[in-house]
Amino acid sequence: MRFVSLQDTLTTGMIKAARRAIIEKRHAILQHDGWEMTEASGLPFEETPPPSADSGVASRFVAVAKVGTIPEGQGCSFVVSGRQIAIFCRGGEYFATSDFCPHMGAPIADGYVDVDGGVVCPWHAWKFRLSDGCWLDNPKSKTRLECFAVRINGETIEVALPENQGAATSVDQ
Repeated sequence: MRFVSLQDTLTTGMIKAARRAIIEKRHAILQHDGWEMTEASGLPFEETPPPSADSGVASRFVAVAKVGTIPEGQGCSFVVSGRQIAIFCRGGEYFATSDFCPHMGAPIADGYVDVDGGVVCPWHAWKFRLSDGCWLDNPKSKTRLECFAVRINGETIEVALPENQGAATSVDQ
């Protein structure tokens, strides 16, 4: 006969509660970011990206940062109109994406930018192309990192967000 201690029971319960909390948090993050998440046959989830800024959805440009504040080959995270946006600088060009990896919600701005123009997720090394969000580990997949149009207006980096994203915020990081 095996005796189960209170510590074993608490640990198992805590692990199950933590797993539920992670799934619920991921679901909330993806919903906030405009994603739909459905359960196919348990985990993993099937993910369908929302329409991009170039899909005919009206968008507006919002000032996010000053040119030169994002180091070459790196990303920085900003809250823009209530959304977490990652902006990367590669080859003097700026790219904007959602700051949540579609796999598990990792902060994509903390990933590293490789020489081929991809960003690698810091948690599980999923790789996405900065120019269009294509998941480079499985290019035929519909899973993508949401991308936004970027323009430089004087010394300011601006990101195009769908019109329904609320009021603009400051350029503070």
